[in-house]
Amino acid sequence: MDKLCPCLAHLLTPEKHGSAEIEGVALVGSASPPPPERGTFPESATSWLSSIKTQAATAVLGAPDELEPHWKLLCTGATMRLDGPTGEHVKASAALRDEPVSLTLAPDKTLLTWKSCRQANSMAVASGALAVSTLTVEGAAKGWFSAPDETEFVLVADDQRLTLRAESAAQKDAWATALKAVAVRAVEDRQGRKLGYETRRSYEMSAKRREAEARKAEIMQGCNTGMRHTARAMASR
Repeated sequence: MDKLCPCLAHLLTPEKHGSAEIEGVALVGSASPPPPERGTFPESATSWLSSIKTQAATAVLGAPDELEPHWKLLCTGATMRLDGPTGEHVKASAALRDEPVSLTLAPDKTLLTWKSCRQANSMAVASGALAVSTLTVEGAAKGWFSAPDETEFVLVADDQRLTLRAESAAQKDAWATALKAVAVRAVEDRQGRKLGYETRRSYEMSAKRREAEARKAEIMQGCNTGMRHTARAMASR
């Protein structure tokens, strides 16, 4: 057993490519990418988390109101110059001319209020309110020999007409756009409330009619021929 057959000797002789080369190849092939820095996420994971947060907020709070920027602008308020109010039922002597006024939307979002910046006895010298559901926004009137003022616009509501001059064309455009949008929403809400009232009223009338018919049938069932007219009169009350 101490001697081996020469034909088997090459099977027990180690290969001449050293282990260093094999180990080197193994190390190169098994190299793994460096771990991500602590506290960071891949871009795809970040966008996924953002999407999940948005969906959760929508499920809990509902879809965001597209008019929210307009509500915020109008509720914050602004200072402009007023000519008016004028109208069929407004005295001409009550109209103001180039009067600084502050405008703001009431908390219930149904009225656009205005009041003069001038005060007398700690109170504004003039003030008023316009129903948003009846509000229309018009452009400034063109003069005979001049172009319309780019900072001017007109509000018409409740038989009143207010001509306003904003501090800038950008402010005028923002307010005109916001007022038009919220006025459309107010009209839709008013029509919805009216339809809901009419539907509820119709349902109540139908229910009362059915109740009267049932009561009439119950009374008539226990009456003889001579008392039927009295029973009908009682059931119709």
